[in-house]
Amino acid sequence: MGLETVGKFFVHGVLFIVLFGVLVVGWVFLTFVLTSIGYLLGLAIGLGLLFLAMGYINKAVAGFLWGIESASSIWYHFFHGLILFLILAGLNFVFVLLPYYMIGDVVLRVVVVVWGVFWTGLLDVR
Repeated sequence: MGLETVGKFFVHGVLFIVLFGVLVVGWVFLTFVLTSIGYLLGLAIGLGLLFLAMGYINKAVAGFLWGIESASSIWYHFFHGLILFLILAGLNFVFVLLPYYMIGDVVLRVVVVVWGVFWTGLLDVR
């Protein structure tokens, strides 16, 4: 694995996190409206839209950086986003949140966050 590939993993993680961070604001508002109308149904629709958005965002970033083409089925993106959500939630909890709150030094906190961004990009591509 060359330095260019490692850089692409990092850029993939940064792009995914930035795009997801921007779109999650709209998702929170939409899910709030949906749960106000019907609690369980609104929450189910909101989570489904979250997983769908994650699948499409990852497809767009992977296509842009790596030239990866994938199936265009809505179910493919839904399950891709669901699996990606579960993996990234576990990864970020273990490798980012726990060390971030356990380490007192600011420099080490920054290193932990950068390390988490790299692993996010690596797992998004794989």
